[in-house]
Amino acid sequence: MEQFVKKFIEEANELISKLEIDILELEKNPKSKEHIEEVFRVMHTFKGVSSMFGFENISEFTHHMESVYAQVRDGFLSINQDIIQLTFDSIDLIKQMINQEDNTKNRQIELTEIITTILKQKEKHSAVIEDNEQQPTYYIILSSNENLVNKNLFSLFKNLAEIGEYSVVFHSFPDINISNDEITDRGIYLSTKQNIKKINDIFKKLELTCSVLKISKFNLFKKEDFIEKLKQLTENSKKNETGKFIQKDILQKVDDNEQDLDLSDTLELFNDDVNVVEWNDDFVKDKTEERAIKNETEKNNEKIKNLSKQVTTRVSVDSEKLDKLMYLVSELIINKAEFEIIKTTADFAKLDASIEKLDKLTRQFRDVTLSVRLVPINDMLVRFHRLIRDLSKELGKEIDFVTYGADTELDKNVIDNLAEPIMHILRNSLDHGIETPEIRKLNGKSPVGKIEFTSFYSGTSVVIKISDDGKGINTEQILQKAIEKGFIQPDTKLSKKEIYDLIFLPGFSTAQNLTEVSGRGVGMDVVRRKIADLRGEVEIAAEVNKGTEISIKLPISLSILDALLVRIQNLFCLIPLDIINSCAEELHEVIDNVPNSRLIINNELVPFIYLRNEFELFENIPKYERIVLIKHNDKQVGLIVDEVMGEHQAVLKPLGDMFKTLDFVSGGTILGSGDVAMVLDTNKLIGLINKN
Repeated sequence: MEQFVKKFIEEANELISKLEIDILELEKNPKSKEHIEEVFRVMHTFKGVSSMFGFENISEFTHHMESVYAQVRDGFLSINQDIIQLTFDSIDLIKQMINQEDNTKNRQIELTEIITTILKQKEKHSAVIEDNEQQPTYYIILSSNENLVNKNLFSLFKNLAEIGEYSVVFHSFPDINISNDEITDRGIYLSTKQNIKKINDIFKKLELTCSVLKISKFNLFKKEDFIEKLKQLTENSKKNETGKFIQKDILQKVDDNEQDLDLSDTLELFNDDVNVVEWNDDFVKDKTEERAIKNETEKNNEKIKNLSKQVTTRVSVDSEKLDKLMYLVSELIINKAEFEIIKTTADFAKLDASIEKLDKLTRQFRDVTLSVRLVPINDMLVRFHRLIRDLSKELGKEIDFVTYGADTELDKNVIDNLAEPIMHILRNSLDHGIETPEIRKLNGKSPVGKIEFTSFYSGTSVVIKISDDGKGINTEQILQKAIEKGFIQPDTKLSKKEIYDLIFLPGFSTAQNLTEVSGRGVGMDVVRRKIADLRGEVEIAAEVNKGTEISIKLPISLSILDALLVRIQNLFCLIPLDIINSCAEELHEVIDNVPNSRLIINNELVPFIYLRNEFELFENIPKYERIVLIKHNDKQVGLIVDEVMGEHQAVLKPLGDMFKTLDFVSGGTILGSGDVAMVLDTNKLIGLINKN
C-alpha cells in the first residue's frame, strides 16, 4: 500500500503543478479553448487515477470540478474570476487531501456547495446536444496480473481523457477466464468515437493487458439513468455492498481478435432484464483478504502523511542519457577485463594505458550521472507564479512576473532546498519593494510592477538574479535601523555593500509596520543561511526609486566537488577550488606572532584563520606553513595549513554525529588511501573571524 501511496503522491504533485500553470494562463486569457480543454483533461485524469489508487474523496471532489469545466467547455459557463479563484481554492484542497491532512472534510463540503451554485448558473447554450449522440460506449477490464505500481496510470487516464469521456467503477465479477488472466476489481466505462483497436493501443503502449467490451452504440454518459447508476455503483463500493453486473455468458463472448464486438442489441446495461444479474455468491471468489487490504488504507493516514513530507526523488531522464550510461557501463566492464588480463599475464607495460582509460571513463561516468540528477529550474517556477498571483491580489498590486533561462538545470537537491530562500526574496519584493499602483503613477512609473527571474550558467556555477522595479533600498534608513537595534555603532563607516549586508542579520527589518506577508529584511537571514548551506553566495544591489536586484550563485551539483586537498597534522581537508585565489608560504614563527590574526601578503593586509586552533591540533608543527587565499565577497581570507597536496575531485558523503559541533565542516569524502577528508564550509569559517 505504501508503494501505491508514494507513487500517487509523486505523480499527483506533478499533475497539480501543471494544472496551476494552466489556470494562471487561463486567468490571463479566459477564452483560451486550449487551456480550458487542458484543465478539463487534468481534472478528468485526476478523477480516474485517484479512483484507481483508492483515493475516493479526491475522485469525488475532482468529479465536481470536472463538471464545472465540462460546462465551460460546452459553452454553458464562461470563465470569470469566481471560477478561477474556486479552481485555485480547489487545488489547495486537493493538495491537502493528497497529503491526508486533517479537517479537509468541512472545506470539501464548502467548496462543493460553491460548485453546485455555479453549475446552477448555466448560460444558454447555442448548440443542441442530442441524448443519443452517435458515440459508442465501451467497458474496459484490466488484468489483475498487472503490477499497477510500476505503470504510469496518470499517462493512461490522460490519454483516455483525450479521446473521450470515462468513469472508473469498482466491481466484483464471477470467476471467469478472459485472455487467460484474472480480472481486477475495477473497471472503466469509456465513451469515444475511436474504435476498439485504438483503445487497445493506448493500453498496449503502457504495457497493460485489457479486454474491451462495446456495450452501446451511443454515448451513455448523456443518459441520466446511466449517470445515476454509476453513482449507485460508487456508493455500493464504499459500503462494500453488491451491485448489478454484466452476466457471465456475455463476458465470455469477448474475444481479443474480434475488432468491433457490438452487444448493444442484446445488452441494455442498466435495465432490470435477464442480461443483468444480481450478485450471486456462487460466482464469487473469496474477496475477504482484498477488502481487508482496502480497509487498512484508511488506518494508515499517518504513514501517508509522513510519505507526503518526503522530497520527491523521481526525475524524468532523457533516454539519450540512459543510452550513454549503458555504453559507459559496457566500457567499464571491458576495462575491468583488461586489468584481469594484466594481472594474469603480468604484462605491466599495458597498465598505464588501462589506468588512463579508466580515468577517462570514470570522468565521463561522473558527468553523465550528474546530468541525470539535473532538473530545469522551470520545475519550481510554478509555485512562484502562484505565490505572486495570490500575494499581489492580497496587497492590491499589479505584478508582471517575467522569467528568463527557465531551462537552466540544477541538481535536484539544490532545487529542493532553493525554493524557501527564493520565496522569501519574492515576498519581500512584493510587499516592500514594489509600490502600490497609485504611488507608482505619482512617480511616473507604470502601475504594473515588474519582477524578473533570470538564471544562467557561469562557469561551473549557476547564477540566479531576482530583480524588481520598485522603490529600491534606502541606505540611510538601513543605517538608522541598524544603530537603533544596536547592530552597529553610530560612528561606524560602512561601504554600500556592507550596508546591504546588514539586511541579512537575524531580526533586521526596515518595515514601518508589520504585515502578514513580509518586511524588507525579514527572513533575509534565512536566505543567506540556506544559500550558504548550498555552498552558494548571495549579494544585493539596489538604486533608490529604480529597484533592487538580488544575485544568487550556486554550484550546479552538491554531489561532487572539485577541491584543493590540504593537510593539517594528520587531518585531511578539502577547500572548494572555485573560491581559491592563490597559495603562499610563511614561517610558523611569523604567523604565531602577528597581531589580530592578519598578515601582509602582496602588499595587502589579509585576515587569516589558523586551522590547527580550530581542530585543536598542536603537534609536529612545521617550520614553514602554507596559506591558502580564498575569496569572500570583495576580500581575501587566508587559511593556514601544513601542506597543500593538490587538486582532488571528491564524492561528498554526510558525516556522523561526532562532527555535529563543527559547524564549519559540511561533509566528507574517502581518499584513495582510505583516509577520510573533511570538506570545509568556508562561509562559516569566515563567520568565526566576524565573531572574534
